[in-house]
Amino acid sequence: MVIASCTSSIDAEILAGLVSHPERLLIAHPFQPVHMLPLVEVVRHEKTAEDTVTRTLALLETLHRQVVVLNRSVPGFLVNRFAQALFRESIYLIEQGVTTAADIDRAVKYAVGMRYASIGLLEYFDAVGYELESAIAKNVYPDLCGTRELQQLVLDGLATGKTGQAAGQGLYDWSQKDADDFRRRKQSPYFAGVKEWAMPDVK
Repeated sequence: MVIASCTSSIDAEILAGLVSHPERLLIAHPFQPVHMLPLVEVVRHEKTAEDTVTRTLALLETLHRQVVVLNRSVPGFLVNRFAQALFRESIYLIEQGVTTAADIDRAVKYAVGMRYASIGLLEYFDAVGYELESAIAKNVYPDLCGTRELQQLVLDGLATGKTGQAAGQGLYDWSQKDADDFRRRKQSPYFAGVKEWAMPDVK
């Protein structure tokens, strides 16, 4: 029997210490909404058995999932680490007066998102080549946000109650946004593979 947690943040090693058969345990973290986003992060820990990983991958393949495997648990796994890096840099650029939240979203949607939806991030890195990427990195790395603390914009929002969509105000004034349009965009693109889902036979 496989014991799979869908946590997005608890260390796999911590969970393994709470069960009597740690070799059966791993994390299988899907993304919301699960019927539209195909990715699942599978996170093993020091005592996860190979058979546990193999059986989990077989099940997820049957469910037409796209799977990434982490050989050890790190805070945020993969996707939340990527997201936090983008959030941190975006907030920094707003605080520095470089641009607006709307223009950052536009850049992400119509360049970053579209590019990496068709080719992978590191496929692109290899395609550009180490020489050019190294030249870009030497120019950009020193200017990137390196804070390890919550940024002032976020602290101010927490202090004033302007904490995002649920509060009606955050980086955006949500009273000026079309809620139905946002919900529609949040659910796109539709994961066509959901039509192929089938539960495996249980024996």
